[in-house]
Amino acid sequence: MVTLEAESLQTWATVVAAAGIAPPPGFVFNLSDLKQYQQAFQQTPDRLAKSTPVHVAEVFMSGLLQLTGINQKTQQPVYDFKTKEVRRLLN
Repeated sequence: MVTLEAESLQTWATVVAAAGIAPPPGFVFNLSDLKQYQQAFQQTPDRLAKSTPVHVAEVFMSGLLQLTGINQKTQQPVYDFKTKEVRRLLN
């Protein structure tokens, strides 16, 4: 995900400059391997305290959550973990 923040643009520029030379930074998750999610989540606990809208977007795009409905009072979407196993591992 590329945003207009300096760090994000720098990472994107590095990926473009190294295209075909080096692998891009980041994680590729296999949804069937929940242990991989758990390990990545536990390796970055300091990010939770310093979270930004970019981090929230990463969570939504990760595939860990699914839309479960709409809150009738606020008309806002309600999300939950995709499986009970994901919830158990990350709680």
